[in-house]
Amino acid sequence: MMASAVVGVLAVGTTVVVIATTTGNDSRSGTLTGTVINGCTIGPRAQCVGANLTGANLTGADLSRANLNSAILTDTFATSYATLSGASLIGANLTGADLYFVNLNGVISSGITGVPERLPPGWAIIDRQLVQEDPGGY
Repeated sequence: MMASAVVGVLAVGTTVVVIATTTGNDSRSGTLTGTVINGCTIGPRAQCVGANLTGANLTGADLSRANLNSAILTDTFATSYATLSGASLIGANLTGADLYFVNLNGVISSGITGVPERLPPGWAIIDRQLVQEDPGGY
């Protein structure tokens, strides 16, 4: 049986978001796998349709091939490597998101709303899609 521990509580407007992690997943070591942020369990192939991840620190997160369609990623950030490779971000809100250190290779997107603060080198939003203009980025 895996135990859970609350690692943080975040107030977002009038909503209280509880951040918990299962035993054995230490966010200080750079892995967020198994961490729950506002009902979204972080990990490869996560099913987080419509999840509100406003202001979340995604440093070290592996959300490869995750379904983040219609997710609210407003003001999310990563201070070092994180991955959304192959993730689906159709209709996601990226307002103010700092995705500079996030691997976006193979991301599926359309209908993106908002303007992110930063994208990885070589990436842009064109016609509401994340586009890798320069494959030399990451």
